[in-house]
Amino acid sequence: MKLIYFLDYRFVQTPCGAIWTETSFDAAFWESYLEVFDHVTVVGRVMDVESAKPGWMRVDGPRVNLCAVPSSGGPLQSLRCRRVIRSVLAEPGAVMLRTPSPLATFAYRELKRSNRPYAVEVVGDASATLAPGVMRARGLFRWLFTRAQREQCANAAAAKYVASILQTSYPAGRTSREVVCSDVRLEAAWLRDEARVFSAPARRLVSVATFSQSYKGLSILIDAISICHWQGVPVTLTLVGDGRLRPELEAQVERLGLGESITFRGALPWGQRLIDELDRADLFVLPSLVEALPRALIEAMARALPCVATSVGAVPELLEEKHIATPGDTARLASRILTLVQDPAALNVASKRNLEVAGGYALPVLRPRWTAFYRGFANLLERVKVPCALPGAVEI
Repeated sequence: MKLIYFLDYRFVQTPCGAIWTETSFDAAFWESYLEVFDHVTVVGRVMDVESAKPGWMRVDGPRVNLCAVPSSGGPLQSLRCRRVIRSVLAEPGAVMLRTPSPLATFAYRELKRSNRPYAVEVVGDASATLAPGVMRARGLFRWLFTRAQREQCANAAAAKYVASILQTSYPAGRTSREVVCSDVRLEAAWLRDEARVFSAPARRLVSVATFSQSYKGLSILIDAISICHWQGVPVTLTLVGDGRLRPELEAQVERLGLGESITFRGALPWGQRLIDELDRADLFVLPSLVEALPRALIEAMARALPCVATSVGAVPELLEEKHIATPGDTARLASRILTLVQDPAALNVASKRNLEVAGGYALPVLRPRWTAFYRGFANLLERVKVPCALPGAVEI
């Protein structure tokens, strides 16, 4: 059985037709799906480039192909997007939506019209992402997008959530197969052998995030670093990532006189270079205004880094309350950082605890659960002879 997977992510394509990714969803990502399904067709957005850059990872292969939808918005592009979706859904196979996303919403409309069973992988919260102060979105748009995500989950034949808070906010139907299971892929190389040992205060901070969305809270973190300096604690910060907001963030750093203390490292491919950057740091900070299950935080914990984060998504399931700040509260974030970096004993405790928690997200632990979910969904479709009619869809 083939899997048709809707993923609102922008891949890149070189002239030879090869599909690449800068960060996520490379060929290794699809291996767990291919343990159950014969082939995976990824429906996503594609941008043409002249050549692949060093560090980019190949996506397609003998059993994985990509069906491209337009990579930019607008009414005409939306119409073309719907045509592509209708075409790919005309083929037999299992269907899975990674939600929330516009692509998932477009695909759901077609699935609802044909009463075709599908599964969802719930990786975020539409309501939180589009909340005032997080993204510039009209209230009606937020309501519609949240309603769409709830309806997609309520009518799914199977639902996998990356965090229990998402299961509560977007419940599946009473007859759906459900599982709460992270999609973080921590290979053996990511897990440090032992906790760190601190005998002096920490000074080197690091944060990993895209610079394309203001809800990552990087401007708040920069202001918090400024407060630390005012308090006489000269911490440094390395920012790993890139995106359209980088010039704005660099200007903020210069305006605050932090040019010697904050380094913009640029985007790093997932793997050894990122591990090395984390290992050079003493403390990881996640200042986001919204997250579901923050992969960057778990990866930092796997390197036995003490961490400070905001109380978004599943963060309270990962860190102790004393290391968590209110989203958007610069003073509170600075206070949490100052308290931890100046206490070597607390740093040692946090390092050991974080490494232990991260062990629960190791690939050998999670992969059997993913496979069981995919196999259960495939077996369900075999029993109902997909594609077939389901009971009437639920209106939310």
